[in-house]
Amino acid sequence: MISNYNDVMIDNVLALISAIRDRANRFLTERMERHGLHGLVTSHGNILYNLFIHKEMSMKELSRVTGKDKSTVTALVNKLHPDHALEIRRRHACH
Repeated sequence: MISNYNDVMIDNVLALISAIRDRANRFLTERMERHGLHGLVTSHGNILYNLFIHKEMSMKELSRVTGKDKSTVTALVNKLHPDHALEIRRRHACH
């Protein structure tokens, strides 16, 4: 009986976390729209926030702090550039 109660409680907590995440994402998306950042998702906001704080980061660093793989971060950054005043610097390999 206790196990069943714990399962129900866990299900309720997970449902609540999911609802909070959905509301937070809607809130953040609406705020970005209000500030002229149209067509962006919360992952873009996370990238913009980190670049604002750190000023310059590699794709690898952005990938680590956002929890996204490098190809996803590259796609997100490419959507931000140049519409949102991002400068992308390519690193050249040293020989």
